[in-house]
Amino acid sequence: MTIQSLNDVRHSFLTVRSDIKLRENFELRMLEENRIDGILPMTVCDNDGILDLNYDITGMLPLSEVLLNRRLTGGDIRHIVLSLKHILTGLGPFLLSGTGMILSAESVYTDPVTLSPYFLYLPGRDESFSSSLTDLLEHLMAAVDHDDYDSVVLAYRLYKESQDDVNAIDHLEQLLISPDSADARNAGPPVPDREIPSADSPVISSSVIVENIPAEKSGHFLERLFRKGENKIPPPAGETLTAEETKWLEEINSN
Repeated sequence: MTIQSLNDVRHSFLTVRSDIKLRENFELRMLEENRIDGILPMTVCDNDGILDLNYDITGMLPLSEVLLNRRLTGGDIRHIVLSLKHILTGLGPFLLSGTGMILSAESVYTDPVTLSPYFLYLPGRDESFSSSLTDLLEHLMAAVDHDDYDSVVLAYRLYKESQDDVNAIDHLEQLLISPDSADARNAGPPVPDREIPSADSPVISSSVIVENIPAEKSGHFLERLFRKGENKIPPPAGETLTAEETKWLEEINSN
């Protein structure tokens, strides 16, 4: 598969070029015929035996680009993770699963204001959702506001929990909707409200084709985030930490 960014006068697209054999894949038909909350709307064009999967990304930016100029808060992380859980749950009625979702920060598209995520779903893809989730959480942890103690601890806790549980997304949801995280209940699920381009919409290339799907490994963020001897995170003044919180803080500052 190859990936290409395209646009016309009214729309922006991310186009994945694939073999014509994918036409018979039931996941392709599901995505083409249904609009699924939080999944980038897709249309299919058959160009001389090659399938172009056109994903509508109008008005959105890759999460990786948004995070270049924005530091995350605990509320942002809660919103992204709970939205992901909501979207994943919504795949079941369409016989789709998380193995087809691309969770790399380069391929997750967001509303630049609300950070509501929209995910690229590749028909026929069968990759580990749990490892992809860990990679995404590592990227979010690297983008957290380091001066916000609660946000740092939350991001690190979610990251560690994802490493220890293959079904981590369910456990993370329980952590985030616990009484201590009640504000997470305000993180509503994203609902696409953009016009889906028709299959014959004219498109013009606006960038060079990328030969491979962006790598999902974010790469040693812990080492860059908390260098040994630098950027130590102090405990909050006037508060007594639980044994578990003390352990997380020690682990963060030891990396």
